[in-house]
Amino acid sequence: MLKIFVLDTSAESRQLLLESLRDMIAKHRGDLSLVPRVDLKSIARSEIKFQESPDILVIGSGIVREAPGDIANLRRDYPDSRILVRLSDDINDLATVEQLARAGADDTFTPQSNPDDVLRKLVLLGGKRRAKNHGRLILVDGGKGGVGCTTVAAAVAELIAVRGNKVALIDFDFESQDLSRFLQSRPFVNENLQLLFDEQRPVSQESVLQCLVQVFEAAGGSLSCMAPSLETETLYSHGAQYSRVLVSICETLDSLFDVVVVDVGACRGALLKTLYRVADELVYVLSNDPACLYSAADRLSRYRSLMAADARISCLVNCIDRSGLPVALVKNEFAAAVGLDSRVAQVLALPFCGEARRWPGSGATAAGLSARNGQRAFDALLVAIGYESAFSGRTSRVLEMLRDFWIAFVKPRQKVKNVAPSTAVMAIAPNPAAPQLLPAIGGNFLENVGASADSSGMPEREQRSAACATYSEQEWEPSKLVSGVSFR
Repeated sequence: MLKIFVLDTSAESRQLLLESLRDMIAKHRGDLSLVPRVDLKSIARSEIKFQESPDILVIGSGIVREAPGDIANLRRDYPDSRILVRLSDDINDLATVEQLARAGADDTFTPQSNPDDVLRKLVLLGGKRRAKNHGRLILVDGGKGGVGCTTVAAAVAELIAVRGNKVALIDFDFESQDLSRFLQSRPFVNENLQLLFDEQRPVSQESVLQCLVQVFEAAGGSLSCMAPSLETETLYSHGAQYSRVLVSICETLDSLFDVVVVDVGACRGALLKTLYRVADELVYVLSNDPACLYSAADRLSRYRSLMAADARISCLVNCIDRSGLPVALVKNEFAAAVGLDSRVAQVLALPFCGEARRWPGSGATAAGLSARNGQRAFDALLVAIGYESAFSGRTSRVLEMLRDFWIAFVKPRQKVKNVAPSTAVMAIAPNPAAPQLLPAIGGNFLENVGASADSSGMPEREQRSAACATYSEQEWEPSKLVSGVSFR
């Protein structure tokens, strides 16, 4: 909710200014779908000390003319609030504006100002206030279903919570409610959330808390889950009020929790654009399956422009396919295709772990069930989004030294051997057979999938595993995937 207080010397002048602002907002209601619900209130100077700090203070011309020192006092009393001053025609000169700037005013407008310009000032000033004071909203998304977004969202939320934070985990899979079902967070369909979307109930802290169910509480932190509402025909409509309500819900969650983690799920349309606009951090899940990479690059390219300038992106390569592409190739190709800047984005890897796949309905998440390398991968993701490592200390330094020694001295001496498909993924040394194997799967992927064996009699699945085991990055065309589709 965007709180705006209107102050002036008389009740009549405050009411006139309040009505003019209400008319502006009502006229442009459709254009303000991504702005939180606006709460306009007329306040006398003597009453404001009994109120909570507003987002914006709109000060009338009467105070500028009769008590200009009050503006400096308001700035000292409310350092985080933005001050917008309305000037009359007789005091609209540069000397007055310069005096207001020294007193702490952020902007001014006049009765002749374009209503669109005044609304732009309100939106920009309110956005600066919210950006300074809100909690963190982490969005977890992927190019398509099945790449592990729900698994990563649950793991990230748990790891942040056990670090002593109050976390809200939001399930926006309106079709199947996977996250809520996997965590056994009942009810799986959130009727209270539906009432908020339909505007049958106002968005408040009490009504939003009624949409949440606590999953656990430990180590000074807690994890609560919000199940999705039912999927309806109007849910993704651009003209519906759902986007505006969603912004209000996110603002309320930010005020109640340290961190909000959102599993995008089946969300699309106006709701998906709204989530990208309000996100502080994006965890984008990839797969090492070549069939998933084009959709992943296309989706991120289309939606990343909606994010805030200071929002960071952490891409996670989830190795769900043991015979898939090497992580190094996926990282390089994806970063080049999307044009990721290393200053605001980084690409990490989550190794394959059979134990972690047992987490749905187990009462735990993949972070707790993963093997040591999986736990370290999740820990690296937490470090990337600004949290301390759980592997800090002397043990971590020793392990890092051993890893560096292995990379520098042991790995270069290893030779590629004929290994089973389940362990063939990470070998990337050059092999003379690679140029003959790659064309067999690199030209027309659909034809190769349809064929069960080539002339050599080797099954297609084993061909693919052997190819991934023997090629090097230099032997791949940098502009094409296994599917033959242009990636860049």
